[in-house]
Amino acid sequence: MSKIQSLTLLCVALIAILFNSPALAQVSYSANDQVQPYTLGFHPAANIGQYTAFSEDQLALLAAGGAPPSGGQGGEVLGAGVKSLRPGIFESYAEVAGYDANLPIFQKYAELGMSEHTVIVGFPSAAHQDPTQYCPGIQSTLFANMYLPIWDGGANGTPYNDSNYYAAYLYKTVNAYKDHVRFWEIWNEPGFDYTGGLGFLSPAAPNSWWNVNPSPCDYKLRAPIFHYVRLLRMSWDIIKTLDPDAYVVVSGTGYPSFLDAILRNTDNPVDGSVTAEYPLKGGAYFDVMGYHSYPHFDGGLREYSDVTQDWIYYRHSDGAANAMLQTKADYQTVLDSYGYNGTTYPEKQWIITEINLPRKEYPDPSDPGENFIGTALAQRNFIIKAMVTCMANGIQQMQVYKLAEDTDFDNSYSEFDLMGLYKKLDYNHGYYQELNEVGVAHKTASDVLFGKTFDPVRTAQMQLPANVGGAALKDATGNFTYVLWAKTLTDMSEVASATYSFPMGLNVSNLLKCEWNASISHDAFSVPTANIALTATPIFLTQRVFTMNANMGCVPFNLQLSPQVPGAATWLWTVTTPSGFPVTFNTQNPVTTLSLPGNYGISLQAKNAAGQVIAEQTQTLFLEQAPSPIFDFVQSGPIVF
Repeated sequence: MSKIQSLTLLCVALIAILFNSPALAQVSYSANDQVQPYTLGFHPAANIGQYTAFSEDQLALLAAGGAPPSGGQGGEVLGAGVKSLRPGIFESYAEVAGYDANLPIFQKYAELGMSEHTVIVGFPSAAHQDPTQYCPGIQSTLFANMYLPIWDGGANGTPYNDSNYYAAYLYKTVNAYKDHVRFWEIWNEPGFDYTGGLGFLSPAAPNSWWNVNPSPCDYKLRAPIFHYVRLLRMSWDIIKTLDPDAYVVVSGTGYPSFLDAILRNTDNPVDGSVTAEYPLKGGAYFDVMGYHSYPHFDGGLREYSDVTQDWIYYRHSDGAANAMLQTKADYQTVLDSYGYNGTTYPEKQWIITEINLPRKEYPDPSDPGENFIGTALAQRNFIIKAMVTCMANGIQQMQVYKLAEDTDFDNSYSEFDLMGLYKKLDYNHGYYQELNEVGVAHKTASDVLFGKTFDPVRTAQMQLPANVGGAALKDATGNFTYVLWAKTLTDMSEVASATYSFPMGLNVSNLLKCEWNASISHDAFSVPTANIALTATPIFLTQRVFTMNANMGCVPFNLQLSPQVPGAATWLWTVTTPSGFPVTFNTQNPVTTLSLPGNYGISLQAKNAAGQVIAEQTQTLFLEQAPSPIFDFVQSGPIVF
């Protein structure tokens, strides 16, 4: 470090001490004291992205699905099953557009049933960017005046210090959107390694980030790592003051070594050491660990064999799901080493802020002659397995990258081009765009699994064979859904087969099977409980509480319902129409005629003679408008004109 840089950092430190900023903290606890468990359930989520000529309202509807504004042609938009989003609200945008400019779109998200959003914060306007060049010739990307006090007691008419630009921006942003946002992600990819090699180095390498703090010349922030810890400290103070139920997220660190640098340093601008003014290290100022999972290139689909002196590959959907968990384990190992293990300090909560595989093979630059995994089949299989894996391992959100592809299949040159739930959006088609297979699979899995929780006891009782993957998930009333698949084992192949039989002791019967594309096919099939045929593509099995005479049809439709609940004494049926209007029935086997096209929710709540609810379930029914001929005909004897 140059003498000028050292003097700059010392001046910043003296300013911080002069203003006594730690004494102005509003929150009396840190993540070393408490991390509240997240109890609102797993949310299938997506990165919303930016698409020229498409409004935020259009993108929201493509994500969640629903009825388009009046005048839309083609009926209800299917959507991709997204229940939560990850947009950014940067200071460079908010200073121009206004701090409440995006409130209408967040309200639209809520109307469409999306909530618990993650918002990326940071990225100052040019006027508020730190002018210091911690790397000669390259300006810091962070905010100026970060070491001024956060709070000023209302001296300038606001509770925050207007001269601390990050504090002012974050306070206004959180205050505006706190009713819509659960997770506040502090910067996007703060650990992005511009050298492409230092972050990957092992602890044995003397110049690795495990041993030496990242140089401002080598990574995205272009500032000392202590300044990122400062961001976290201010973020914790402001966010927890305004919304104690919200979470502070560190994500996109890129490498466990960068996380180690955060955890071993304080925000002391001189050297990151502990002092009275800077008492806590970085782990004290965030309660959610996020990460990106791109198994095709993050090293999780191969290992080096000392025997063959070559790579062994696992490029299939199960290998990718396992790699996703291995990345989590790598970060948890670092957290454990600093006491974030539930014993010394509370454990962190977890989300995945970017995840996917490409649907096209691309060359692997790290191994000439080899390609990354990349097929539509592997991609859709992986997204379902990843969702189930998240639910089974305490990962609260899985934010798919991303809503739509950047280009068409033939013209793509990067794997990130072909990771969309939708194909490249076509402005001429408005609200009605084409889902990729991965989008259909995501929609199906979201529809079937949202609102359910992983049941480890029931899963263990399933006694899954070694070649079968799956899980048991339970809804609020105790009904189980089972996800099953044959595990893939062959490199670059999704061919797998197995059979599975439920143990007799589970008393499973009357199963209804949905496949990966049920969100568009609306097909459901009765299957036996023994010798169920499985492939590499997961299936969803639900024990039915009731049956209906069809799962889809044309209006007018004669609906007939029958309960499958032994011991029930009373039945409450609710038929929710596409317009949202519910109709109820109390008879055991109701029959009714439905006249509106669209999606219906058919629910049954069954009670015993004591009035206790013993079974409850909702199924869907999809009805289309009956086709009408676009011609007339006249018959004359045996001839039709």
